Amino acid sequence: MLDTLREVRSRGVTLILIEQIMHAVMSLSDGVLVLHCGERIAEETPEQVTKNPRVVEAYLGDPAWVGRAAGKTALRRERVR
Repeated sequence: MLDTLREVRSRGVTLILIEQIMHAVMSLSDGVLVLHCGERIAEETPEQVTKNPRVVEAYLGDPAWVGRAAGKTALRRERVR
């Protein structure tokens, strides 16, 4: 599915994804809008969203743990692509 979306996107078509599989979102998006309980908490690039404290707290839990695990997350993201 991701390959098909990449092909469509390469033709200049704008895509709107409603998705919770983060590697899909991060690999396809120029910008990400994050909602939590119906409230917009971030609208940034994929890289900025992963570092946004409100997003981290809402979806990943303890920001201190996320900081320690950041290297592992980056490696997993690269491996999935």
